[in-house]
Amino acid sequence: MSGRSICRMAIYYLLGIVSILYWDSHRGYIIAAWLACMIFMWWHIHSKLKKGVNFQSDLKFGLNMQSRMSHGFVGSARFIVGINVVCVLVGAFTAYRTQAQYNIYDELLTDGMYVTFQGEIYKKEVKSNSLIYYMQDVYLQSDHFLLDDSNGLDNSNGLDNSNGLDIHNESSDSIELSISNGANEISCSKIIICLDSDIYPIGTICIGRGQVKAFSTSRNDGNFDERQYYNSLGIATRLEKCTLEDLFSSIEFENCESLVCDNEEIFFFHRFFCDIKEFLWDLRCDISQVYAEYLPGEEAGIMSTIALGDKGNLDSEAKELFQMSGIAHLLSVSGLHISVVAMSLYNFLRRRRLGFVTSGVASVAVLGLYANMVGMGLPVRRAFIMYVIYIVGMMLGEAYDSLTALAIAGMIMMIENPLVVMNVGFVFSFSAVIGVVTYASQLKKVYEAWWLKLLEKRNIRKQEQPRMYKVIHRVLGALAFSVGVTLATIPILGHMYYEIPVYSMILNFLLLPLMPALLGFGLLGGLVDWFIGWLITFSGTSLTTIVAAGATTFVSSVLVRIIMLPTHLILYLYEMVADLSLKLPGARQIVGCIPIWKMAAYYLLLYVLIYRVLPQFLERKRKSGENWNLKVQGKKKARLDSKLWLKIKTRSDSKLWLELIAVSITMGGLLIPAQVDIEIDMLDCGQGDAIYISDGCGVNCFVDGGSTSIKNVGKYRMLPFLKYRGVRRIDYWFISHTDEDHISGLREAIEDGYDIRHILFSEGMELKDLGELAEAHGIDVQFISQGDQVVTESVTFTCLYPSSESGFEGPNENSMVLLMEYGDFQAILTGDIGADQEAWIMNDNYAREKLLSACENTYDDQESNSCEDEISARMEKPKFAGIELLKMPHHGSKYSNSREFLKLIAPHYSIISAGEKNRYGHPAKDAIARMDELGLAHYCTIDYGQISVIPDKSGDCRVKSILRTLNN
Repeated sequence: MSGRSICRMAIYYLLGIVSILYWDSHRGYIIAAWLACMIFMWWHIHSKLKKGVNFQSDLKFGLNMQSRMSHGFVGSARFIVGINVVCVLVGAFTAYRTQAQYNIYDELLTDGMYVTFQGEIYKKEVKSNSLIYYMQDVYLQSDHFLLDDSNGLDNSNGLDNSNGLDIHNESSDSIELSISNGANEISCSKIIICLDSDIYPIGTICIGRGQVKAFSTSRNDGNFDERQYYNSLGIATRLEKCTLEDLFSSIEFENCESLVCDNEEIFFFHRFFCDIKEFLWDLRCDISQVYAEYLPGEEAGIMSTIALGDKGNLDSEAKELFQMSGIAHLLSVSGLHISVVAMSLYNFLRRRRLGFVTSGVASVAVLGLYANMVGMGLPVRRAFIMYVIYIVGMMLGEAYDSLTALAIAGMIMMIENPLVVMNVGFVFSFSAVIGVVTYASQLKKVYEAWWLKLLEKRNIRKQEQPRMYKVIHRVLGALAFSVGVTLATIPILGHMYYEIPVYSMILNFLLLPLMPALLGFGLLGGLVDWFIGWLITFSGTSLTTIVAAGATTFVSSVLVRIIMLPTHLILYLYEMVADLSLKLPGARQIVGCIPIWKMAAYYLLLYVLIYRVLPQFLERKRKSGENWNLKVQGKKKARLDSKLWLKIKTRSDSKLWLELIAVSITMGGLLIPAQVDIEIDMLDCGQGDAIYISDGCGVNCFVDGGSTSIKNVGKYRMLPFLKYRGVRRIDYWFISHTDEDHISGLREAIEDGYDIRHILFSEGMELKDLGELAEAHGIDVQFISQGDQVVTESVTFTCLYPSSESGFEGPNENSMVLLMEYGDFQAILTGDIGADQEAWIMNDNYAREKLLSACENTYDDQESNSCEDEISARMEKPKFAGIELLKMPHHGSKYSNSREFLKLIAPHYSIISAGEKNRYGHPAKDAIARMDELGLAHYCTIDYGQISVIPDKSGDCRVKSILRTLNN
């Protein structure tokens, strides 16, 4: 089977998976992909058939032989189609089955329930000052779920009770074991449990009891989806508050090994590999301690992350610095690390005249140990599989094809877990390699051709280049490759992270060449200190040995400091250059979540630029009568007739320049975020308020922005939403009042350097430190009161409250109340006012007139005899009375949202922002009951996540939610 056939099989398998996982959200793109694959399949088969028939005609075989050969090609075509169809169906089936399985886990394993578990520890990780155990082959037991046909679980997926193990536990403090037939049990491949300390080694089969901590989902556009991330790693759920015991130390069996494996030899090898993993974990911890001892400040955490994949001690500011400057990929162990470790060892052994097999096997073994030590993440696994294919190919004398090896790695990982295609690391790792192979390498070839032409023009032979020319050639070659990599990965960065570091290309060009030295010195220093420490421990405790150990420790300390000095200097350079790049103008450009169609158009234009325009642009400057074929290197130069070349040159002088400029501008234009249509978005920020408003004409507004239940709400919820939408600035940021649940996210946005033009507070509001912070960042601060307006091209904001005559004291009591008008559409944004302020607004002449003007068809002033009469009167009107949208006051508090206020406004839709299980009981049952009594529709972020309202100038609007489908 050819390499390209394997690539096609991987593509069709991927298409089957994507068709199931993303049909609801990207069905248009999936249909387009299907059509493209069908067209490509038809073209491929047609070209094969055509080549076969022409081949027979050229050899002048008989008609019978020609017909038989054509039938042979038809049979091959049917075989190709059949293989592709099978790949699609298998991919779709596995994706559907896997997704259904994880959906069932989410239904059964609800947040807060206690379960008893049994599983094997296969990996450890330190995260957020706690230890994470990754467990596989897990059995879960609880009285809250049953294995039957109603839950959709196949009984074959339940616990195999052949070992007679049943675990009973009524409390979270003790574990009771008995031998009986199990019940109410399910099995899952992997879970994670959170502990305070490291108790058991890798490979231990443990039992315990813990509380389910369900993975969170994305509740706003652009926010991190924890559930999707962990499911893409094959992890079903997470347990906290765990009590844990070793299974074999808790039960007395005559033959404990029979519970694990009936074959003693297999059990021995299993235990052996587990011991190796535990040794690698201890080694990783020891080396991390070496970095903490010999590297200053945050450099220890950075080095542990780069060399060991240990992010437990990574400083948050250092992480942000690397992310914002565009060199965050240096912090993740990936193919670059694999090439440094494996290829360095392989080349070292080959220079020592060892054979291909010995060098290859040794490098693969060491690479396997290193990959397991750093956690065997998805990029590491991809690089490890590709390297093994490379070594096997060299042993067998076969040529290595990067795309084929990449396809094999992708097939292996997708077969293991189809949901892996939703993992950001998987997508970026594979897409980056494809971009490097297809675009960056070709751009490097174009540069090589240009360099040869330059040498020819100066009458310099390639073998006789001066040393200065060689240095310049290497530098420019590395720069060309860096440009190619950057161009190939820009759309992926924009699609996943919503912004592009402008100077990342230069940073990667300057810093990537230092990566082998950084990794080499870092690993060497850690291993030397660990090895000498091991020798001292192994040597004994006699007096002579103790004296020798002291001397050895001193020498070791000096030696390690010398080895780690280059590491310190390189890390310091990394931080300095990254920090400097962020101070340059336009360092980060928000591009929003780039749509797939824009990405496809960008890559098509990039192909035209690199494979067509640039080669022709260089070709036109060749000497007359000679042409370099850049696409097929290594072959004889094609000769053109001089007259024909002159025609091409004359035609191309202006045309190619125009093509080059047009393609470049169009590619850049595809990265500019589209203007956001008019929309009102209430973000789910827990117990707080955050409302984004776009006027549809390029003016962006925000009302409040904070939370008391979610830490770093600005960093993790508000700013990702704005960047996802491609919002590069906020023109007007209204602050109803300065309680933390309304301003904490704004403070984070200012400190992050987000572009904010004006912040508007209500008159007399105490600003605390927010005013000074805003002025320090050059943001205009203004105060508004009743009657003041902010007018954009399509939207008008009128302040209805507070007024100098209101006479209330306190931040909540003086919350800003805004009336937003867009044509015949009106919305009222109320802050945290209470029932007294609602009554004042209804009695104030200006505010009441504005409200009645907005509610042209409001209820009559006469009181109806019953609630039923009011609702009937409202339903009989041709159009609902009242305004279109109300942001319910004070998160739906029972001390706000009075019946009179709601009756006067009579909103078509009401939206509430509150945090789940908040201590205030928001939204209050009384307030909801009053809404229901009046027949008013209401939506809360607790149930619906982000709530979006799309208004129309006619006064109508549409309401949609990120978590649920709304019928309106």
